[in-house]
Amino acid sequence: MKRVAVINDLSCYGRCSLTVQLPILSAMNYETCPLPSALYSAHGAFRGHFSMSMKQQLIEILQHWNKLSLCFDGILCGFLPELEQFSALHSYFSNQKQQGCNIVLDPVMGDNGTLYSITTPEICEGYRALLPMTDLIVPNLTECCALLEIPYPSVTPTVEKLFSYAEKLCRLGTQAVVITGVPFYDENKTLQLQNLCYQKNGQKELILVKRVGSDRSGTGDVFSALLFGYLLRGIPLSTAVRRSCHFLSNAISYTTALNTPPEKGVCFESFLSELLH
Repeated sequence: MKRVAVINDLSCYGRCSLTVQLPILSAMNYETCPLPSALYSAHGAFRGHFSMSMKQQLIEILQHWNKLSLCFDGILCGFLPELEQFSALHSYFSNQKQQGCNIVLDPVMGDNGTLYSITTPEICEGYRALLPMTDLIVPNLTECCALLEIPYPSVTPTVEKLFSYAEKLCRLGTQAVVITGVPFYDENKTLQLQNLCYQKNGQKELILVKRVGSDRSGTGDVFSALLFGYLLRGIPLSTAVRRSCHFLSNAISYTTALNTPPEKGVCFESFLSELLH
């Protein structure tokens, strides 16, 4: 059984981050080791939530893992709110890479053209500095622009332009990029989401998925966990993206039919048995 580490915030309510990624990866038959980067009573869509810094705890957990000589087959890393966490993970990732670990980074910084209030230029630089140690990064268009230090476009870029963004991200050090969820209206005026797969060797593919339902908290966390899990099975990148999108579309359709409020995330639990194979 492969062992993976999942680094993200722990939001106790609202289906996002660790609370969705851990069950998905466990269902895919991985030994999952969580490392909370912050603790919240509920995610940010709920007003008045309690929060607790995990800055020092994250650093000390990494130190203990080193003492235990833990080796991971893969690391999935998401939201990092503290600058000190980046420097600790930079060293840790470097050590794990030397032992053959596959590292996937979801640089959680913003969406729909707006960076989160916690996303400072220093946080952006922290994510940028981690890119040379990653096998794959999974930014949305907002995060892609932040990493490249370019303005968010006023109109949706062409596919060629989006692939040029992905190629520039690879120049910053990562081996592959999936730019996720870029909206596009087809000739029938149906809203599609573009997912652009680009690998440093020049391979690229555009995967279109029909938009289902509305924006939901935790959707990106579900997607990144699925993609990470499929890739560790040795599935090619474009196939892994398609499978992740298929799972997510079915789960969102089911969630929409239940009239689940968007802040309560994606009801993925009923679909976990599909991930066993």
